[in-house]
Amino acid sequence: MKHVRVVAAVLAVAITVLDQLAGWLVRREADHLPWTLGRELAIRLSQNTGISFSRLSHSGDWLRVLIALVCVGLAVAIWRAPARFAIPLAFVLGGAAGNLIDRLRFGYVLDYVGIGPWPTFNVGDVAIVVGAALVAFVVLRPAPRRAGEV
Repeated sequence: MKHVRVVAAVLAVAITVLDQLAGWLVRREADHLPWTLGRELAIRLSQNTGISFSRLSHSGDWLRVLIALVCVGLAVAIWRAPARFAIPLAFVLGGAAGNLIDRLRFGYVLDYVGIGPWPTFNVGDVAIVVGAALVAFVVLRPAPRRAGEV
């Protein structure tokens, strides 16, 4: 099952790169924002110094250290946890790493997608939510049985 772990590592890197590329594009177009797409969808800039829903927004360096440690833990888990968790954890790692890079470079996470009344979010946030949902699915789904097991 080493193959799935390599695919997961590549996926995590790809999500991180996609998150950073999207943030770069939005920053580049900052003077022309917000863009409104329909009634509820908008691309706009928002700086989030905290975590989800801006909680812990004045926490300083310890939050960056904690998130870096979580990223290391996720990377280890991709290689050590049962293989069926590798892809879901890669989504979480890719999103968390993208947001960590923002924190280290700018001191905040750049959020830019707004939908109706929901807080603004970014590609990394979407990856974290998708990964968490996939982890829940894997946990709730019985593990596949090996041939000959009862």
